[in-house]
Amino acid sequence: MGCDSVAFMLVDQVVAPPELRSLYSEHLVYLSPSYHFYAPELNRFPDWNADAPPPRSSQKYPLFDSQVSPDRIQEHVWQTWLRVLRGSQGSIRLRQGQNSREEHELLESNLRASASLAGLPPSSVSFVQQLPSKEHHLRRLASADLFLDTDAYSAHSTSLDALWAGLPVLTFPRESFASRPPSSFLLALGMGELVARGAEEYEKVALKLAPRAAVMHSWRQKLWERRKTSHMFDTRKKLRQMRVKTRRCDYFGVARGGTLPGGGPGSAQAVRDDGQLDAGAQRRDQILSVTC
Repeated sequence: MGCDSVAFMLVDQVVAPPELRSLYSEHLVYLSPSYHFYAPELNRFPDWNADAPPPRSSQKYPLFDSQVSPDRIQEHVWQTWLRVLRGSQGSIRLRQGQNSREEHELLESNLRASASLAGLPPSSVSFVQQLPSKEHHLRRLASADLFLDTDAYSAHSTSLDALWAGLPVLTFPRESFASRPPSSFLLALGMGELVARGAEEYEKVALKLAPRAAVMHSWRQKLWERRKTSHMFDTRKKLRQMRVKTRRCDYFGVARGGTLPGGGPGSAQAVRDDGQLDAGAQRRDQILSVTC
């Protein structure tokens, strides 16, 4: 956050790699397997616990989804999507902008014109409004074949909704925290194959997977089963883990202006670069470290 009022930050090894911890002003508290909380009990829908995922759309060609805020769609990402649509004969479903009506109309007009220049039919790009209930939102996500993520600022809660609904997410992370949450979620679910190592691989994977209905069905089934057993969606376990970590933080008083065992402020003067306390600190086995 970069402000003095925030002392701690809940992270995981993917969104904030330990080797980059010096870039953060906060004390990083690592959770496992992912930092993000999701409450399945508040996001249930009919057949959420069935043996098979909800059926996809009945349309012949692949349906991609990317219901992220439109301002996250950068030019290079949009051009990649257009190539994927052209190569797969598929279509993509985008979310309407949340700005003024005039701004959304301009956005929609520009994107449709760009798709037309790329040789795509008008039906290849559609815009959807926010639905009145979470159940309908999850159902709509589940009807797609593959969620295409953005890179600089990726989908966070929306990608979790997609995964919970049984929709595979394809992402390619950059170095920033904002780019990495979907990578964290996929790795926690044991689906790291959907974390591309760059834009080129991202495009290749999308073109390899989406047009193959049988392959996509197997991915959907794999995700559907893992979402029910993975700790990624185990809210109770994550709350217990966070409680232990925050109590440890409180024990050592590593807040702005706090003190640590052995003396010294709760800052870099008392916590070494490796996360350990300076010489003289007590109970080293219970310290707060950036890799705790």
